[in-house]
Amino acid sequence: MALDDIKDRLREQVQTTIARIEESAAWAQLMERYQGLTPNAQKLSLAGVGAAAAFVLFMFPWIFFSGSQTSLTEFEDKKQLIRDLFRYSHAASTMPMAPLPVSAGDLHNAIQGVLSNQSPSLLPEQTVAITDFDNSKAKSAGLPQGLTQNGVMVSLSRLNLDQLVKIGSQLQDLRPTVKMVGLKVQATPADPHYFDVTFKMVAFNLPPIDLPKPGAKGATKPPSGAKTGE
Repeated sequence: MALDDIKDRLREQVQTTIARIEESAAWAQLMERYQGLTPNAQKLSLAGVGAAAAFVLFMFPWIFFSGSQTSLTEFEDKKQLIRDLFRYSHAASTMPMAPLPVSAGDLHNAIQGVLSNQSPSLLPEQTVAITDFDNSKAKSAGLPQGLTQNGVMVSLSRLNLDQLVKIGSQLQDLRPTVKMVGLKVQATPADPHYFDVTFKMVAFNLPPIDLPKPGAKGATKPPSGAKTGE
């Protein structure tokens, strides 16, 4: 019933509109001019009006279709951009943080902590020396340029086999950027049942990144008109 009522109302509105157009002075003048045309001219006029009406009827859906295609393309582009942003954001959030640099002093303290926490405790005479050494001249394939190295050499004496393995494992696991680059083991001359050991530990650090200072060449300038803090 509702659809029939809509059709009836639409039909009435169309008839009313047509009646108003026919009653207008402009329509009367147009009809007079049309009646004054030759039959061929009348046919051409009707053909022109029909072509114009067909063109308008064709252009309306084409305009909507073209606009919808443009909107759909923009939507797909933005959707892909949002997906890329989410993917990069997830990748950045799951990326491990860069390890903090380990100085020679930090490496000394970490090694001293390992030796101090042994159970049973090491005797004072078993810790011979903890000294710095230069590992920068060692040939290490695959190391990036500019990598800094802080080396510490640990000399211990009269260790039994369990102590040697335990201390070596703990030193190897000190920090992700600290590696054991050398190990020297020899039997203690006074008692071959014990070992004199030298560990060479190196902390590898990436060079610091120099960020441009405000106002320096290459630094980002504030947009024109922007206020800066005083």
